Amino acid sequence: MNLIQQLSMIADLPTLPRIVLEVQLLVNSQDADARNLSQVIEKDPPLAAKILRIANSALYGAAAKRMTSIPLAVARVGFNEVRNLAVAMSIIRQFPSQFRVLDYTRFWHHSLMAAHLAQLLSEKQGLNTRGEEFADFYTAGLLHDIGILIYDQFFHDAFEDTLSHAMHDSISYSAAEEQLRPRESHAFLGGALLELWKMDSAVVSAVRYHHAPSQVSERHRRIACTLYLSEYILCNSSMGSFEGAMAGGAENICETVGIRPDAWPDLLSEAETAIDKCHVLLNEARDGLLPLI
Repeated sequence: MNLIQQLSMIADLPTLPRIVLEVQLLVNSQDADARNLSQVIEKDPPLAAKILRIANSALYGAAAKRMTSIPLAVARVGFNEVRNLAVAMSIIRQFPSQFRVLDYTRFWHHSLMAAHLAQLLSEKQGLNTRGEEFADFYTAGLLHDIGILIYDQFFHDAFEDTLSHAMHDSISYSAAEEQLRPRESHAFLGGALLELWKMDSAVVSAVRYHHAPSQVSERHRRIACTLYLSEYILCNSSMGSFEGAMAGGAENICETVGIRPDAWPDLLSEAETAIDKCHVLLNEARDGLLPLI
């Protein structure tokens, strides 16, 4: 039985937080407004309290009148931003750190940056920022490496074997996976988890093929290519993950999503504006509710 088959048999496998499902259903409906989003978030008081703290932080004008309710926070921060915060914080708390090999703070920082950059790239492609597809780009970016956490927490020996192989041969983590277990990579494992969570097929496909977007169906090609490009830009910059630099070019991917390579520096500069937001979110994550490190 391979690792992907074993996944569904793990008794304590993290489940999709109910609030994420409710947010997804809301975004997919005709009732996606600030009032309904606030009602969903208010069902989770600890999460609501943290979103209020973020809304009252310096990032969103702490010197202004203090926000005391989620509807006011949505008004200040924005529908899309609050939705993203709710999804990110709800999912992060499902994966408390269990081992010392993987730096969870660095992992989630990279994942949050990938989510932000994926949405930024989707905006450049002209997507409707209030639509379901726009929300999928953020979710896919956030979860693109979720298979790495599954390896770390449930298949730790295999995870350490891959890390050792990468270090011994001086290759990237993804290259080591390709050599050792190409059909059980973190991307495939992550895709399998998202299938168990019954997530949207576009998000599942993008995560499963974020290192090989040419293999995805035409229906989901754009989101997979966008996720690949987000990962490529981050991993070949100072904001990469422990996986290491991604080899090869991305010209064909750029052509698919309509983003020129000479636009990458500006994209990276825009992405860097989200660094402070990531720090604030992760600081909230470490504050009693989400023990990441």
